[in-house]
Amino acid sequence: MPSRWEVTLTGPADAGIPLAAPHAVVSGWLDDRASTPGGAYSHGSQVKKWALGPVQAIGGDHTAIALQVRLLDDALADRLLASTQSGAPVRLGAGQYLVREPARLVDQADWADLIARSGTRAWQVRFLTPACARRRNRAAPLLTPDTLALGLAERWRLLHPATAPEVQWRPGGCPIWVSDLDGHTEVQLLPRTVRGPGGRERREEVVSGFIGRVRYICDDGAATGANAFGALLAFASYAGAGSHTAYGFGVTALDPTWQPPTSRSGDSDKIPYNGKARLGLPAAGVWCRDSSNGSITREFPYCGGVGEYVHRCVGGRRRDLVLGSRRPSPDVCPHKQRRRRPSRKS
Repeated sequence: MPSRWEVTLTGPADAGIPLAAPHAVVSGWLDDRASTPGGAYSHGSQVKKWALGPVQAIGGDHTAIALQVRLLDDALADRLLASTQSGAPVRLGAGQYLVREPARLVDQADWADLIARSGTRAWQVRFLTPACARRRNRAAPLLTPDTLALGLAERWRLLHPATAPEVQWRPGGCPIWVSDLDGHTEVQLLPRTVRGPGGRERREEVVSGFIGRVRYICDDGAATGANAFGALLAFASYAGAGSHTAYGFGVTALDPTWQPPTSRSGDSDKIPYNGKARLGLPAAGVWCRDSSNGSITREFPYCGGVGEYVHRCVGGRRRDLVLGSRRPSPDVCPHKQRRRRPSRKS
């Protein structure tokens, strides 16, 4: 079962800790020794059964840090507890630390709990550490819905195939799209051992990752795609998203966000795939968000020509929200729900 643990280390909190140092320490705690290659927990296994979170300073005296470890296999818990006995020495770069107390369990979830159906069709994901997608020895700071979902689904399948959600779409056919994002890229130098012409050698890989928030929306009228994507995001909160999660990349958290409608009243939850569905609007009626306080309200029938203009009335004043680049015809009055007569010039 996926779980999150915290290891408290006594030592300088303001010392510069190399990016690869926590990975080296935790790998020594959890991975099989080099004398047993090909084991279930070998360093070079097809899928890592643990991930890391960011190192954080704790307390106001700058004399301790917290190392976040995420386990994706129950059997690793015993290894972690055995390796983090009080007083055990830990070296992170040039800094010397001591384990203050054995690893503490922070949170855990059953695999079945991750796939619980919640009816969610919109998710706001906050990437707390740089997230990237790796392809052909290149790291790109863009986690498209396809890349995010397919990567998580493959990792889940290798870890626990009995509960892995079925992803029915192919690359390029994902029903999830990005409706909003806010963030920046951050470049890290990641020391790695690679195979070169003369054997294995140490190199620094330039990794560019995204930090910020991304809002995803599911267009699929059926619940299958939304449920699968929601389960994968729940899994990402333990496993991390994208590449290099064993180095602390791709740590995510889910923020609350407003939900788009999925059907007209009395109908099934399937909606036609058209412009309104793409914008998260029902086939009849309007959902809109008041930009002043973010509240969501079911409002009057849609008025406008292109399916992109919505409004609500607050305190007798109309607040408009334009969801696309086109506005309705000026001859349409969205507040009174009737047409105005065009003015005639004398």
